[in-house]
Amino acid sequence: MTWHKKMMRWTSLAVFIGFIGSFAIAHAANATLSVSAEIVNAVNVTQNTPLSFGRFTLAGAGAVSIAAETDGSNSSTGGVSLVNSAQRGLVTITASSGAKMLVTVGNATLTNSGSSDTLTMSSAECALDNGGAATVGSCSFTMPESGIALVGIGGTLNAGGDESIGLYSGTITVIANFN
Repeated sequence: MTWHKKMMRWTSLAVFIGFIGSFAIAHAANATLSVSAEIVNAVNVTQNTPLSFGRFTLAGAGAVSIAAETDGSNSSTGGVSLVNSAQRGLVTITASSGAKMLVTVGNATLTNSGSSDTLTMSSAECALDNGGAATVGSCSFTMPESGIALVGIGGTLNAGGDESIGLYSGTITVIANFN
């Protein structure tokens, strides 16, 4: 092969690579993307009314239940007889109006102040105070225009039937998050 033919091949290759490179650049595009952020009010939860399963007698295994809805209805089953009414808990949640919220309610173990006996709270439930239906474990809603929502807390307290007489106490955790 002569020097002239070699040079023609290298020149052709260089022109071809240049053509491919310019083709790729010719089809490039760009765009701008809007970016935004919004700072909103933090979520706060404040206890208004503690959850109270009331006073009851115990003649065997049973339970006391309190509804989270506005009426806070309560009942007992099995060997449990209510002496006075139980009372649903009530918390105030503050956040930005229109925010989607998820409220989660935990269960609890209540311990006797004079012994190591315990009662367990199960089926913790919550309901928006303006007539929302209770749901077990968590409830979701949109914050009202005022940025303040009242949420009722209820559940079931279970007794095995052989617990000691006395005051039982514990805590539950109520968590409110943006949803």
